[in-house]
Amino acid sequence: MDLRELTTYEACILHARAHRVLREFVARQLEGYNLTVTEWVLLGVISESKSGVSPSALCERLDVSMPLITRMATNLQSHGYVDRKEHQEDKRQSVIIPSAKGLELAELVETQIKVEMRKMLKDFSPSEILGYVRTMKQLAELL
Repeated sequence: MDLRELTTYEACILHARAHRVLREFVARQLEGYNLTVTEWVLLGVISESKSGVSPSALCERLDVSMPLITRMATNLQSHGYVDRKEHQEDKRQSVIIPSAKGLELAELVETQIKVEMRKMLKDFSPSEILGYVRTMKQLAELL
């Protein structure tokens, strides 16, 4: 493909299709866990931090609104995947921490998705996948 011939609208179509394929793939993997893709992403980010993450930091990291973080965190908490606790330095604020159940689920789901994704991407070379990931990171940093 000659990049000079690629129109901007074709690039947008390709991006939208690739996003949809990946999102639907992950959604299918999550069907048995009663999690949406966005809730899975939130649980993954929270699980990275044993000391907890503030809701405002989650908003910034996921680039979503506070009401959405609150709603999703409440849902995750109702399933026993996360807990809320007082911020150690500022008692007016809270942090969201992963529960043991949430950490276990995060590890299980991450492993399952990686195994299935390897199967889905079997026709792509590691350098092609890495190039795609690098491009996504560079584009995300433009914001």
